Amino acid sequence: MCGIAGYFSKKNYLDGIEYYLAHTRMSNRGPDDEGFCIFDRGNVVQAYGDRTINSLNNSLHDIKKCSRITGIISHVRLSIIDLSSGGHQPYTDQDKRLAMAFNGEIYNYQELKKELEEKGWLFKTSSDTEVLFYAYQEWGSDCFNKLNGMWAVAFYDYINDKLVLSRDRFGVKPLFYSFEKGETIFASELKVIMALKKQNKINQECVKNYLEKSILCNNEKTLIEDIFEVEPGCVLTICNNKRIRIEKYWTYNPVAKKYTVEEAREQFEYLFRDSIRLRMRSDVEVGSLLSGGLDSNVIAGTLYDEGLISHGYKTFSSVYEDKRFSEEDYIKKTIDKLDICSDLLYITPEMVMGCIDEALSNLEMPTRAVPMMLQYLLYQRISQISNVKVVLNGQGADELFGGYNVDYITRFLQLWYERRVGCLASEVREYQNNRHVGLKQILFGMRSRANIGQRDKKNAFNEISFHQVTETPLREYLMYDDRAAMSFGIENRAPFLDYRIVEFAFSLPSELKVNKNQNKAVVRDYARKNKIVDEDILNRKDKMGFVSPQEIWQKNEWKEEFDSTFELIRSFGIAGMEGNNYYRLYQQYTSGQYEDWAKIWRIYCLFRWINTISKQLPV
Repeated sequence: MCGIAGYFSKKNYLDGIEYYLAHTRMSNRGPDDEGFCIFDRGNVVQAYGDRTINSLNNSLHDIKKCSRITGIISHVRLSIIDLSSGGHQPYTDQDKRLAMAFNGEIYNYQELKKELEEKGWLFKTSSDTEVLFYAYQEWGSDCFNKLNGMWAVAFYDYINDKLVLSRDRFGVKPLFYSFEKGETIFASELKVIMALKKQNKINQECVKNYLEKSILCNNEKTLIEDIFEVEPGCVLTICNNKRIRIEKYWTYNPVAKKYTVEEAREQFEYLFRDSIRLRMRSDVEVGSLLSGGLDSNVIAGTLYDEGLISHGYKTFSSVYEDKRFSEEDYIKKTIDKLDICSDLLYITPEMVMGCIDEALSNLEMPTRAVPMMLQYLLYQRISQISNVKVVLNGQGADELFGGYNVDYITRFLQLWYERRVGCLASEVREYQNNRHVGLKQILFGMRSRANIGQRDKKNAFNEISFHQVTETPLREYLMYDDRAAMSFGIENRAPFLDYRIVEFAFSLPSELKVNKNQNKAVVRDYARKNKIVDEDILNRKDKMGFVSPQEIWQKNEWKEEFDSTFELIRSFGIAGMEGNNYYRLYQQYTSGQYEDWAKIWRIYCLFRWINTISKQLPV
């Protein structure tokens, strides 16, 4: 887990100190080492910075003393696998014609290493970095389909002047780029590119999508004009700093297959246990996030059942004093059942408000709700009280296995398409009894879900819910989680997002995900059969997720802060837009005439986010 960046230009150049200052903006991603590879008029020069491993400095140049740089890639390292200097990056071959900077983890690197050794490759280190470097040389861009992991990687072929950028299938690791006026810039974080571009503007289209539709990270565009994401599952190639080509290396068409309950459970168990084993590969301490929900408890229970953890294993949770919002009781059941360690972080409104500017600066984007800030506070806590450097979490399980309320609505639509009227009526009644939802609301939801693109109505559930993986909100959540963890030098791993599990999940018929008795049915069946999760958690009917008392805080503890901020919005506007309309909306909200507290948050959060980057943006 690390950070990468690079700059290439045919017309302009940078001095080393100028590039280094931009590079250090992502230093939190790699506290253990840093390195630079400069491509300079027929020479390939490796350089060091202030945090480069001391043993390497004698053989390298000082980046701050380099000048007139027209091509460079750089890396900051968080050491997870092979803690020696053998994992130093950028990585180059003996002839220095190919260089690589890599952020992430290749979980199946040991298996790939054996395959490459059989083809004659000789390894000098025990790192996954070297495996990826040789895999690219052996298979080219086809290597990405062989990888089981999370990554953002840059390869630069010096002889052919070809830059290749790749990102993992689901966008667990971030990667941004700018390609204009003869300059190519890429980085793990926006702030590095913004510093090197120098002139930046807010993207009004993205701002409006965020404010009005609560949409971020839905395509290649970002909140900064002319800075784009390398989209998940894609390879971007730039030749001679002139031509750009973008190709998808991973595509999947979700088609439901026939499974019995037993077949589905056995297949999930095989894949999930293997995913857990792969994601426990680490040379540093591993811990877990733990909530009172199914997903994180299935992870903890599987770790225990596999014999991969013992009494000293550390878990971390955010909870509230207010029992209406807290999952503390469920968390304690798991701690007692598995006899593992727990740290409970009690969240207060003062804690959240106190971290907002710092969190937004590191997140590099506004949030749709406060729970994203809770992740930030939780990772901060982990860094303060433990030596844990890798954390497992349950990201992706809801999107894959029907964990959201809206997935029940999609299930009803599927039953309607299949003309299974009796089953539809029965499941709707059960849903109404459990969720206290009116029939009109259900019918309206079904009509809305029907408007999401489908090729085959017989496969509507999988095709509609697949959007939750390939587009927002999951892409957004992964971005938040990466930023929050990397703000404190912690790697986050998501066992449910093993690509094999994703492809399996979208081959399941809807009744093996959602039915009248439960959601995430196949996951619950696995947990129940193996007795790895407390029955009270398995039988929960509510869906807490990342529920927080945000609505209450906005109208009480935070009211004075919101009042003063909306006064500023009225006076100065927001993101180049006139602020009176937003101020009037806030007045309606405080008087009880407007109930969308989440939109009020988005307006407030956008204003605070812009203030954190005001020195870089002419807003």
